[in-house]
Amino acid sequence: MTFHRFVNVGIIATTLCIPALAFGAFYISAPGNTCQPAFGNTTVDQDDFGVGNQSTSATNSYICPMPYSGNSYGYDNVADAHVYMFDASSTSEFRCYPFVNTPSGSQYWGNTRWACSTAGGCADTTTTFTGLTNISWNSSMLPYYIQIYGYEEDWNFGFRCDLPPATSTSWSGRSWIISYDWED
Repeated sequence: MTFHRFVNVGIIATTLCIPALAFGAFYISAPGNTCQPAFGNTTVDQDDFGVGNQSTSATNSYICPMPYSGNSYGYDNVADAHVYMFDASSTSEFRCYPFVNTPSGSQYWGNTRWACSTAGGCADTTTTFTGLTNISWNSSMLPYYIQIYGYEEDWNFGFRCDLPPATSTSWSGRSWIISYDWED
C-alpha cells in the first residue's frame, strides 16, 4: 500500500509540476549599476547599491540594457517589466520608459511612468514622493514590437530613466536605480 501511495503522489506531483516548468514564468534581471549615462550625460555614479545621480543641479538620464534570456526559440515573450529605485527628491520627478530598437533601425517606446507612493508607479507626473518604490509595465504598456513579437535575440531592449538632482552630496541624498527586470 505505501509503495502505491508514493507512486500515486509522485504521478500527481509530476503532472502538476511539469506544466509549470514548461510554461512557468521566469525573471531576467540586471543590477542598476549596469546602466550607463544616456546621450548628453557624461557622468555616472555607480555603486554597489546601483546607479545614482550625484549632481545637485541637473537631472541625469541613464540607459539600462535588458539582458536576453538566450532561449532556443530566438525570442522571449515579455509579460511585464519593472525598475526598482530609490527616489530622494520631493521637488523633481523620477521617470522611466521602456524602449526597443530593431536591427532595421526602427525604434519603439512604451509608456512613461513616474515614481510615486503607489507600487508600480503612476501614469502622471509626480514629484512629492520620496523613498523606495518600483515602476512596472504590463504587456500593453510595453513597446509595440515587444507586445506583438516578444523580445528577439538581435534587438536592443531596455529602459531609459531620468533621475532627479540629488538633494545633497551624501549617499542618501541621491536617487538610485537599484535593479530592473522583465518577466516571461
